[in-house]
Amino acid sequence: MLLRISFIFSSLIVFYSCTNPKTEENNSPKKLISETDTFYGGKYLLHCSDTSQAAFESIFKANNDTSEANNLKRDVAFVKRIGDSLIFKLASSSKMLINKGSEADDFENYKYLGKINSINSYLVFGSFWESYSFILINANTGKENSLCGMPVVSPNNKHVVAAGFDLQAAFVFNGLQMYEVTSDSLKLNWSRELIRWGANNVAWLDNDNLMVEKLYVDSTMSIRKSYIKIGFSAK
Repeated sequence: MLLRISFIFSSLIVFYSCTNPKTEENNSPKKLISETDTFYGGKYLLHCSDTSQAAFESIFKANNDTSEANNLKRDVAFVKRIGDSLIFKLASSSKMLINKGSEADDFENYKYLGKINSINSYLVFGSFWESYSFILINANTGKENSLCGMPVVSPNNKHVVAAGFDLQAAFVFNGLQMYEVTSDSLKLNWSRELIRWGANNVAWLDNDNLMVEKLYVDSTMSIRKSYIKIGFSAK
């Protein structure tokens, strides 16, 4: 089982894959001509255009410290592990996530990845039976949101974006999610599930533009990369 968890988490570090939330694009007033065309996402009109690897890498910052021991040591005043349990300090109470199950559908395993102070939230990686997710827990209220990939906070701390890639196994959600930061949690603004390509790493160029590492599978079933910019404008 430890080998299985290690494999899932290693795959995550490469692709930042995600859970399978409902897509909210069914009410779009038009269908996409292609998945890099302009399309609606919630209250935004999303404009996609090509960009370069150099431009993406100039702003992308990876979170490479996935050691739970290091993260717990740094945040010892807020989070601790006792056996199978992660215990989080909240404003007026506490919250617990418990590892459980084994070779069954009720399997749950949680790993603490750190605190995101800009949105006052704890970040946990949850691995389940044939799926995984990033879980944000509000440090005041304990409310949870399961995201499709590593959360990336906008420069003004008003939005969180997550990206996931799973074209080959198709076990989990493949696409992009955008959340609004609220006083006690996150609110899903829009979610776009993709078919012909997936979003791997993502970064904020500014408060109105994303840079995305786009992955797709070619005719030889090899994974290829390209880069796009997604800009936002109100309807």
